[in-house]
Amino acid sequence: MKNKLSTIILAVACAVFIASCGGGSVGKKLPNNDYLGDLPNLVNQKYLTDSVREAKVEAEVSKAKLAGKFDDKKAMQIYEKYKLDNKAAEEAYKADIAKLKEKLVGKEIPVEVAEGAGFKVNSSRITGVENNGVRVEMVVEVTDLKEANFSRWGGATLNLAAQLLDKDGNQIGNDGWASAKFSEKADGATGTIDHYLSIYKRDAANFVNFAKIKFIKR
Repeated sequence: MKNKLSTIILAVACAVFIASCGGGSVGKKLPNNDYLGDLPNLVNQKYLTDSVREAKVEAEVSKAKLAGKFDDKKAMQIYEKYKLDNKAAEEAYKADIAKLKEKLVGKEIPVEVAEGAGFKVNSSRITGVENNGVRVEMVVEVTDLKEANFSRWGGATLNLAAQLLDKDGNQIGNDGWASAKFSEKADGATGTIDHYLSIYKRDAANFVNFAKIKFIKR
């Protein structure tokens, strides 16, 4: 029993140590991105602190169980504290996102469109910052109706396959999808996209070098 308890405590201690390398914050602070600012760092910090908090709770529960003191009262105390800590962390994160929103809204996001995709992007800018990503509004113009991948159903909707690329041209995460709404299907017609660019928690560090959105031909 003592060995099991020691293993649990050691595991949590290691998790806390690894996550705390870098001084005042949990985990090493990630550099700002040219377009997403401090968002990759904030998402990464939240992922690390949430993981450490969960590990601490699991350790407390295991410790109480091994000591034979995990009754309803003890369980309530542990989980109530966990809920309060979670709430405080979430409020702090939302406050950081609100501050960042003031800096990011209106910024242009570089976009590349693959040759032969049948459309071009005339403008692309951040319109909002939410949770772990940014909303990007794009104005799209049809350049070749025959090549553009319009949906066969649902009216004039252009389906777009998108990739997120870093400064070296490497893809971040998997392909994503977006759709542009048009009033008609015609060369020269313009439509808009409300695209959510999400930063994946486990890959937040890769977004430090985010450089552009690339729409590929499908």
